[in-house]
Amino acid sequence: MKHNSKAGAGRAARWSIGATALAGLLVVGCSSDSSGDPSTSAAAVTTAGAGADASTTVSQVTAAEATTVAPSTDAPSSASSTAAPSTAATTTGPTTTTTPPTTIPPTTTFPLLVQGGVVLVANASGIDGAAAALSTTLADLGFQTVKATNSAGYESKLDVSKVYFTGDGYPAAYSIAQLMGGIEVAAMPTPPPISNALEGLRGANVIVMLGADRAAKPVPGQSG
Repeated sequence: MKHNSKAGAGRAARWSIGATALAGLLVVGCSSDSSGDPSTSAAAVTTAGAGADASTTVSQVTAAEATTVAPSTDAPSSASSTAAPSTAATTTGPTTTTTPPTTIPPTTTFPLLVQGGVVLVANASGIDGAAAALSTTLADLGFQTVKATNSAGYESKLDVSKVYFTGDGYPAAYSIAQLMGGIEVAAMPTPPPISNALEGLRGANVIVMLGADRAAKPVPGQSG
């Protein structure tokens, strides 16, 4: 009777341990069912029929699951930071140099103001006949002239020609100065630096003091 009682108590203990193990496996089975792992469900069924060895099987299953490492799903990065080379072409247009046209100013022709002037040419160049030749040229251009004479006094010899005027003789004096290349025009001094001074004027209000620079030469502005 005692042997049977011990045997019954052993079987009851084994069934109690099996029930406890089965309950634990059911919990593990529920977790496995949610992740869709069929191997865990099979382990639970096997453990339920194992009796006293159920606790050992549960420990083995639990240890196996704990050491299982899910494979990494991270794919190696293939992104490259290399910038694409620029394909834009640099185009330099041809350099065009525009040369401005050369403009030649038109020749300015000054009107000859001959009215109101009486012209006397005085030779201060030292060249015989130079004053008479210039006087003839001016007469041909429309100026009223008197007989040429010689310079005297401090202007008996001049390197540069000049024109003196008095009274209404300025317009004619200015025109002659332009014809002769823009020579100086000044008021006539008293007495004038010519032979016979005031008497030598013979009514002239313009005196052309012909120097060496213009003597025996064409009048520069005669053609205009």
